[in-house]
Order: sequence, then C-alpha cells, then structure tokens
Amino acid sequence: MRASVVCLLLPGVAWADEVENCSGLGHLARTIMALRQNETPLSEMMARTEDKFVREIVLLAYAQPLLERMEDKQGAARMYGEMFELNCYQTGWGKQ
Repeated sequence: MRASVVCLLLPGVAWADEVENCSGLGHLARTIMALRQNETPLSEMMARTEDKFVREIVLLAYAQPLLERMEDKQGAARMYGEMFELNCYQTGWGKQ
C-alpha cells in the first residue's frame, strides 16, 4: 500500500496527516465535510491543497447541500467520513 501525504492548511492552523490507512482517510473526509458545513469557502479549501485526491474529496463535499441544524451538520460529516472509510475497506486499499 502506498501512503499518501495530505496537507490541508486551515485558517491559522497547519494540518497535515499521513493517510496510510482507511481510518485516516475517513478522518480526512469527515474534517473536509465539517469545514464545508461550517461554510468555509470552496476557493479557500482548493487554495490550501494541491493534492488531486484531496481536491476530489473537497469537490464531492461541496456538491452536497449545506444543512441548517448542528446535529445535521455533524451527521453529514460523520456519514461522509464513513462513506470514504467503507469504500477504502471494500476496495482493499487499507488494512485498518
């Protein structure tokens, strides 16, 4: 399995994570959807990463509607992360 280094810079925070397993991919996707649900502009998200794979995760998140209630926003982030983690396991990309 090839590890992919993902770096996403958030306002005031440098966030870097090695996505080397399915759990890490799920965490990355949850974080991206949480930022989308908190109305972080798409242009800011795209400007903070050059990784093509991460950009695809960002674009897919921004294709989803913004939700109003906090519980719904949190649920959307959780489900988005679980979707990527599940797909990772199903395709055999990661072991954890």
